[in-house]
Amino acid sequence: MKNKFLSSLAFISLLFSLSGCGSIIFQQEQGEQGQQGQQGETGKDGVTPEFKVEDGILYVSYDDGATWTKLGNVSGEDGKDGTNGKDGTNGNDGLSAYEIFLKYHPEYTGSEEDWINDVASGNTCNLFGHEWDEGVITTPAKEGVNGEKTYSCANCDEHKYEVIPMIKVYANAEIYEVDGVKYVNYGSYPQTHVGDEILISELNELTEINYRGYYEYNGKEYAKITTKPYRSGSYTDEYGETKYYQYSDGVTVYRNVVEWFNVEPIKWRIISENAEGSYQLYSEYLLDATSYCYYDYVRKINEVDIYQNNYKYSNIRAWLNGYNGTDYKITDYTNKGFYDRAFKEEEKGAIVTIEVDNSASTTSSSSNEYACENTNDKIYLLSYKDVYNTSYGFTDNESRYAQVTDYAKAKGTDWSTSTQYFNNGYYWLRSPDYHFSNSTNYVKGDGHIVNSGNVVYTTYHGVRAACNINLE
Repeated sequence: MKNKFLSSLAFISLLFSLSGCGSIIFQQEQGEQGQQGQQGETGKDGVTPEFKVEDGILYVSYDDGATWTKLGNVSGEDGKDGTNGKDGTNGNDGLSAYEIFLKYHPEYTGSEEDWINDVASGNTCNLFGHEWDEGVITTPAKEGVNGEKTYSCANCDEHKYEVIPMIKVYANAEIYEVDGVKYVNYGSYPQTHVGDEILISELNELTEINYRGYYEYNGKEYAKITTKPYRSGSYTDEYGETKYYQYSDGVTVYRNVVEWFNVEPIKWRIISENAEGSYQLYSEYLLDATSYCYYDYVRKINEVDIYQNNYKYSNIRAWLNGYNGTDYKITDYTNKGFYDRAFKEEEKGAIVTIEVDNSASTTSSSSNEYACENTNDKIYLLSYKDVYNTSYGFTDNESRYAQVTDYAKAKGTDWSTSTQYFNNGYYWLRSPDYHFSNSTNYVKGDGHIVNSGNVVYTTYHGVRAACNINLE
């Protein structure tokens, strides 16, 4: 019995040591060893103890659970508190309300102060953009004329405008080729001198002009002017012989006399084609004479200095397109410029309005301070860069020769009387000189390009026009 009890105590002690719990110590002194007694009777079987744990306390029972004796706590003592961990790094700053707005509305271009003001004033158009209606056609598109559609904002008084493409009109003209160069005849302009005395006497009886400023007789048109040629009368040629400045029919050119000229088809050289079916044209001849700008001083337009060689505000651009130039101190050419005199109403529809590149890159210097804004025109001059463009056919000086018409002579265009360059004239380019504010580029009678030194109010340079038209 004693052995069983000791065995039980050993078992309990082992259980505590394995669980890491607190322990109960059983200890007694060892006595002297007694004499070995007689073997006693066999003892009764001992009782196997039962154990249980409740709320962390160990109990034992020797009577099949009738009585439970508390032995001690099962769980160990609490460990010491750990040391504090290191502080974490600071997090990123959060976005401001303005930055959050920009995240979802990147199209907003105002500053934070603008945004605060827009929010405070409830300016939803600035914050979120205009709310446009479906638009109304305010100008219908016509043949050769763009229309316009107007949109209105539902939240403010703003409007936006959309160009309605014109109804495309094609020129009634045929392309033909001479010596590998393509041409087309389109529009008409006074060109050759009328020398027939009988016809002149009949024309002198006419008193009415048509809407283009010409006289009509026997199905033809004629122009009458009082001459102001640059060269007139006689001269001594390169061989010392006396010669006369003449029109193509041999009649001598004189100043301040009334002369008649035939209005004839304009011959255009095709210098480029594009995928949309339009062709870039350059007049084969010098058709007229005018100054680039007849002022030799800086003008003030909207408080901005406008130099004499500014193409946008030039006399020649207004004249070419029939613009009213009075806003920039130039003549009003409405219905009397080149465009209106060269093309009938039914012919105008095929002429395309293009954006004309007037940037410094088209001049003789990429740093040209006198280069102006691009313009949108139907008729224009070529640039310095254009007349070097081999794809346009300008491969050498000879390819830039241009003859002067009789009408252009009478209007004041100079022309060469030398054998090599006979009847070639000087003509304007739209590119300003980069040295001086009052000069611009031009082409000489020998085909050389001059980029400096010719003042804008010169009147003896001819006009060689360019345009784009739709051809089938």
